[in-house]
Amino acid sequence: MGVEFKINGKKTANINELFKDVEKYSEKLNKRIIMAVRAACWNVVKRARELPSPSEELRGIPHQPNYIDFSQHLRQSIGFVIYDKGVKVAENFEQGNDGIGAAQGLAVCDNVAAQFPNSIVAVVVAGMEYAAAVESKGYFVLSEPASHLADELKTYLSQIKLTPNSENSLSE
Repeated sequence: MGVEFKINGKKTANINELFKDVEKYSEKLNKRIIMAVRAACWNVVKRARELPSPSEELRGIPHQPNYIDFSQHLRQSIGFVIYDKGVKVAENFEQGNDGIGAAQGLAVCDNVAAQFPNSIVAVVVAGMEYAAAVESKGYFVLSEPASHLADELKTYLSQIKLTPNSENSLSE
């Protein structure tokens, strides 16, 4: 005598039927998690890009906390990439006239994400090689906007309902 399961009120002895629903639910939940991560990353990147850039007349005059972005490369290098088990599922970089900033930011993200091929990984970056030097002088580039990432991610993840058939604000 075999083991019988009840799935949605119907009896079945097929264990594959049981796991079919689990797999569907897992895929839905994974998509919702990625959407939550994407929303949180987008908010951080948006805040960083919207930091005001003082006019060039202030060059050489202290003007914290915002840097003068002469070439626009630094702001264009601010963005994010999300990978799911090695597959890129989202990216956001602004393309400038020459694409240098975006290309640099994307390259940094791809290099970091490659270190986590079996996970969901999000990389938020100011990719120009001098971004850290600008921040070390007391200017906000990415660290201040990124300081809100954990709280935003908690908020978005809390919106995910854990019931298999639920709809929510982060649904596909």
